[in-house]
Amino acid sequence: MHNCPWKIAFLLLLAVNLLLLIGLYILSRPEDLPQEEETAVIEKSNYEITMTKEALESAIRRGLKESESDARFSIADGFYFRIPVEAYGIKTELVLKTEPLAYKDGTVHMKLERLNFGRLPLPEGMALSMAAPAVTIPGLKLLPAQREIVLDPNAFMPEHFGTLRAKILDVKNHRYVFEGNLGAN
Repeated sequence: MHNCPWKIAFLLLLAVNLLLLIGLYILSRPEDLPQEEETAVIEKSNYEITMTKEALESAIRRGLKESESDARFSIADGFYFRIPVEAYGIKTELVLKTEPLAYKDGTVHMKLERLNFGRLPLPEGMALSMAAPAVTIPGLKLLPAQREIVLDPNAFMPEHFGTLRAKILDVKNHRYVFEGNLGAN
């Protein structure tokens, strides 16, 4: 191979031009490429309601009464539901103790901690399955397979305009925070 100075200069100039083009390309790109937007947009709240134990009990009891349900609700060291049911011709009461959790979608999922089905010695799954038809309350679902009750706060607190979502459910300190948007459906 010959040592031609013009060939070396040409290759150096070509390398410098390539480096400049690569550098300009990297610098001209946006720093953060936009990612695909999620289809479900989480709404930002424009108001927040903090409720006491008594206020939350009252709202849920009022919702149960308006739905003409015989179920009763109370708060102590958890959320308690007393649901009258009939099993094998015997009228009894299913008592559910649940631990409430606020989900990101704003619903309240109450995980079953304990159940008492009167004096009938039924397995838990059977007791929940028998009680599920007795819970025909709008905004409240008993899900035996998941061992939980799901509550939609909008169904139990309709006097608030717009949407309402559970944010904090602190049973130990009796602090219940809901957030929402005025005018949203």
